[in-house]
Amino acid sequence: MQVTATIDQLRNMSVLSQLGDAHLRMVAQVVEPCTLDRGAVLFREGDEGTEIFFVRSGTLSVLRARPDGSTHHIAHIGPGELVGELAFLDDQRRTATVQVSAPAQLLVLRRAALAALPGSAGLEKELTAQIARTLSARFRDQVDDIQAAFSRERAAWDQQQAFGEFFVYVLICYALATVINYLLHTRYQDLNLYSDAFTWGYLAALMVPSALLVAWRRIPLARLGLTLQDGWASARDGVLASLGVWAVLAALVVVDRQTGAIGLSASNPEILYKPEYFLHSLGQEVLARGLLQNTLQQFFRDHSGLRAVVVSSGLFALLHIHFGLAAVVVTLASSLAMGAFYLRHKSLLGVTILHWALGVGAFLSGLL
Repeated sequence: MQVTATIDQLRNMSVLSQLGDAHLRMVAQVVEPCTLDRGAVLFREGDEGTEIFFVRSGTLSVLRARPDGSTHHIAHIGPGELVGELAFLDDQRRTATVQVSAPAQLLVLRRAALAALPGSAGLEKELTAQIARTLSARFRDQVDDIQAAFSRERAAWDQQQAFGEFFVYVLICYALATVINYLLHTRYQDLNLYSDAFTWGYLAALMVPSALLVAWRRIPLARLGLTLQDGWASARDGVLASLGVWAVLAALVVVDRQTGAIGLSASNPEILYKPEYFLHSLGQEVLARGLLQNTLQQFFRDHSGLRAVVVSSGLFALLHIHFGLAAVVVTLASSLAMGAFYLRHKSLLGVTILHWALGVGAFLSGLL
């Protein structure tokens, strides 16, 4: 009865499941039960021993020594698996330390006991073949794990390098802004900051490092939001949002004319004769949303995108510091709104329409 019970236990071991009944009975005659508590060491790296252990229950941890004397975890061995098979096959020292991580019941098969059985040559050959198949499958899994780990390391390295290049890009943009701000306060104090020459020149100065970064990193245009995917939906939402903005601005104008509480300046319709302002709005959105917000969302692994909206809006607002603190605050508030709007479709079409509408509405209402 005891032999039958052991044979049934042996059938649950993956490496023995293909053995015939005769060979299983032979193994059952020589295996020994073993019970170990948590924390017990089955054997240590460098130990001698030719036993092979079959795990009936519990969990074993396989550990390897590092050069500094510490250990690192290699694998877990659970029920139905085996451990100690390398030394069993080649009579060499143990290649790892095996420690019990959850109370375990084992079956121990000693090579000398197996060899002492009459007619064991065929069993040893079959058992060796089964162990080799198990090792092959295990090594294949380890190779897959190594390749996956290498891919993760490469991805992490690429992301770190990309972040470094993005950081340099941001520094260059702020260096340009600092130089321009210095020149405005020292040599060109009478320059009209709202003139076409300055606004386009400032945008062009920032677009140069941006274009270089896009080319260097080979960033797809679609990742910058320059895509027609969901373009119509984005444009529709942009138009609807623009109508809402204009309605609010119109209400402010009516209230100001009746009460004078807001103090709006005279309407400036000149903006209506500058269709190129739409392209200027697109250029700003490429910087604020396409590069800053999208890149930060990727680096932050920000699924919602809200952190990227806040940080990119702050960075973009500070690029307007030469217009004054009020301009920074207004830019920050509008950029937060447009950044959140952009998250809906990830297309610059709708948010550019909204940007253009905000500018036009601000000029027509006298806010600017």
